[in-house]
Amino acid sequence: MTRNPWSVCSLYSNVVDVKGLVARLKASTQCIHPESITRVIRGYGKVRANLLKHEPGFPDVGSLLSLVKRGRAEYGMEGVG
Repeated sequence: MTRNPWSVCSLYSNVVDVKGLVARLKASTQCIHPESITRVIRGYGKVRANLLKHEPGFPDVGSLLSLVKRGRAEYGMEGVG
């Protein structure tokens, strides 16, 4: 699992209306890694059926993957906007 907040947020994706998942610039490497979000979503896909046994409304993997976008290659407030 990554340190990405989406790792935790995916557990609540049945009650949160997710509009987008944007990978941001990692300051230590100066890289943007949307594949880290994709990796977490694919892991979520492996347990989604079990989650649905307990609570309805968890989105399908395809719809979540379609929301993953690459953020701007700027760090901090310079990358806002």
